[in-house]
Amino acid sequence: MEAPKDDINPPGFTQPPQLKGANMLQDVYNIPKGEGQVVIQFPPNMSKENFEDFTDWFILQHRKMGRSVEDGNVPKLVRDDASQKSNLKTGPKAERLKLEGDWKDAMTESLKKKRPESDWPDTKKKKKKK
Repeated sequence: MEAPKDDINPPGFTQPPQLKGANMLQDVYNIPKGEGQVVIQFPPNMSKENFEDFTDWFILQHRKMGRSVEDGNVPKLVRDDASQKSNLKTGPKAERLKLEGDWKDAMTESLKKKRPESDWPDTKKKKKKK
């Protein structure tokens, strides 16, 4: 009797070695067309700091593996720090300035101006209390 065909494990598949003395989790990705496999072993529990380090290492590995792609057209893998950005304080909103004419000429003219001896005028209007 012939062994059942295993579509998940292609020909030449070998089970990667398990680390000795450690209760490790493991995930295996078999690259189609018999090009090989990617194996990741990781501990069942990890501190946030260690996970951050692992994420940085994984992004580096992705970049290194991307160099072996035939056409070299590999999407960039980046860390999504949106959750960390929400904790950052933002600065004041930028004021808008409308320039008339050529902006290069306007910049040239503004750079020619020198700072007045009495400092620049305060452009913010002070509200009067009634």
